[in-house]
Amino acid sequence: ILMNLLTGLLFATLFALAGTALALGVTGAMFVVSAVIAHYADSNISGGGYYLLMLLVGLSVTALVNIVLHNGPPEWAGCVVMVLLFGLTAAGSSSRTQISARELYMKEFTTVQACAIHGALRVWLNIANLVYELLRLVTCVIDGIRSR
Repeated sequence: ILMNLLTGLLFATLFALAGTALALGVTGAMFVVSAVIAHYADSNISGGGYYLLMLLVGLSVTALVNIVLHNGPPEWAGCVVMVLLFGLTAAGSSSRTQISARELYMKEFTTVQACAIHGALRVWLNIANLVYELLRLVTCVIDGIRSR
């Protein structure tokens, strides 16, 4: 929970509330459109092609929304970074999420919705961990530059 708060504070310092909402909205649209395409195309979600499709959809939605809203480079960069961050994290954790969903679904009182929520939380926590590690890397680089 602390990492999610710190991530939110980081985004609040880097972007305005509208920019943060835009980046999260574009990322959410990426997941929704990709899921709809996979559902109607009877696609296997475990394949790498699905995640490539998801990234392409996310970048297309980013371009469409930012062109329509006439946004500047910071909003474009924020949306692209969020799409890449969420898309690559979802792809990286997909095998563990599928194993976890199978384990949960085998239990007596677990539903598909509970498995989906568990998977979404796993992706979000992986993103929070990734942001934390990136911040650690940036602070190490800054400390190395200052010590010279």
